[in-house]
Amino acid sequence: MKEEYIHYVWESKRLPVQKLVLVDGNPLEILEFGQLNHDTGPDFFNAKLRLEELIWSGNVEMHVNSSDWYKHGHQHDPTYNNVILHVVYNYDEAVFVNGRELPTLELRAYLDLDHFKNFQYVFKKDEVLPCQPQLKQNKLLVFQQVSVAFSHRFDRKFKELNQVFENANQDYKQVLHYLLFQSFGGRVNKLPFQQLSQILSYQLLLREAWDIQRVEALMLGSSGLLSSAANHPYTDRLKEHWYFLKQKYGLIEMHPSAWRFSGVRPSSFPNLKIVQLAHFIVQWKYEFLPFQSNNLNQLREKFKSNISPFWRNHYSFKSRTLKKHEAHLSEKAQNVIFINAFALFFWFRGKQKGKDRDLQMAMDILLQLPPEENAIVEKWKKRGVDIESAFDTQALLEQNQFFCSIRKCLHCKIGNFMLSNKS
Repeated sequence: MKEEYIHYVWESKRLPVQKLVLVDGNPLEILEFGQLNHDTGPDFFNAKLRLEELIWSGNVEMHVNSSDWYKHGHQHDPTYNNVILHVVYNYDEAVFVNGRELPTLELRAYLDLDHFKNFQYVFKKDEVLPCQPQLKQNKLLVFQQVSVAFSHRFDRKFKELNQVFENANQDYKQVLHYLLFQSFGGRVNKLPFQQLSQILSYQLLLREAWDIQRVEALMLGSSGLLSSAANHPYTDRLKEHWYFLKQKYGLIEMHPSAWRFSGVRPSSFPNLKIVQLAHFIVQWKYEFLPFQSNNLNQLREKFKSNISPFWRNHYSFKSRTLKKHEAHLSEKAQNVIFINAFALFFWFRGKQKGKDRDLQMAMDILLQLPPEENAIVEKWKKRGVDIESAFDTQALLEQNQFFCSIRKCLHCKIGNFMLSNKS
């Protein structure tokens, strides 16, 4: 027996709900099954049950064996104090919460074992992707699951941003500031860019936005990367600005070792990315947000500015390139910013304020942008999945990480369809 199968049985209500009896002989009436919890904590939230003529509201926890409660250490976690029902396949030990025996439902006598055998057959361990034939045959089902995966991804990120929002005294611009920096960092330098956004608030940068070199000095100086710059008229001037601004604002410097260069393409070296971000901030000044997705071109104009010629022959402060290169952010790189900063910001604000307009704007931005290009997206293409926009690629990245890679087939519409057709 697998715990995820118990989750599936409970969520899909594949139980004789009129005949359920607890291990102590008392009848159980399920009024509401609750919502599956995808994070840490009890498995189902907000269930409602009738036990001994009393109505109980709270959480439900599930295990293969009841003794798993103690093996998993739940007795030491106050998060589990509000569990009102323990659902197990095998009852082998009584569980006590706050000195009271936890009501327990043993499923052994209620499960359809033929159905469980079908589950084991359909989702064999040795198959890389059991649903692959369905990806080409049932486009509607794939579309529905893509929508589920997209919501899962952006709702997950919404929860992560809530703490940023609270730390910023519920300042939406500071959240966008954080997202903007994070998106410029990419996968490898995401964390140091987040730290830089906390050292330099958007208000501080706007005070100096009248001079691009002062903003460059603030950002490169605070990053700790400016300290390694060799003598050059451009870098010497940046250092002069930095020494003054550091004292003026009482700023700290990050340690240069926080930044990663290995495994990063030269065009994505943090020095150049910081400069590109500084120029975008000075051009944009946090003033304009597109209220229609076709206004993105107005934001694209803000990426065009006169970046110092120094960066036409440098990707970092450490070496000079013989061949000149483009110093501006490419359109493909701009798309990454639109996806990971602006679309996510609209989703966050829409969820916080309950504004459907913002949520739709987030989706419109993604639907307008071309698909992302990476190895995971390429795998989905080869499996026969139609990919038309960044909306699809964002959803499929989530599908790969949080459904397919960890075999959460029972939480996927495609997996549920396959199992129901086998039962």
